[in-house]
Amino acid sequence: MKILLFLTICMLIVSCSTSGVLPHTNGTYTVSASHFISAKAKQAAYEDAIKFCKGKNKEMEIISAPTRATENYSIIFICKK
Repeated sequence: MKILLFLTICMLIVSCSTSGVLPHTNGTYTVSASHFISAKAKQAAYEDAIKFCKGKNKEMEIISAPTRATENYSIIFICKK
């Protein structure tokens, strides 16, 4: 039982959830990520955006992002050549 509890806690510590990339407005996209470590949430959001744009053979450019990382971090971006 203690091992199961330990493994569950470990999974919660390392897990990060993202919304995936979603269309926003006027050719922009948004992605949100959540993690109890704010820097991990920010990193996950940026990684999803970069990967999405690379899939289009383009580069990601941030349109809007919070000035500070938070546990729930969202960005708006475009993919440009």
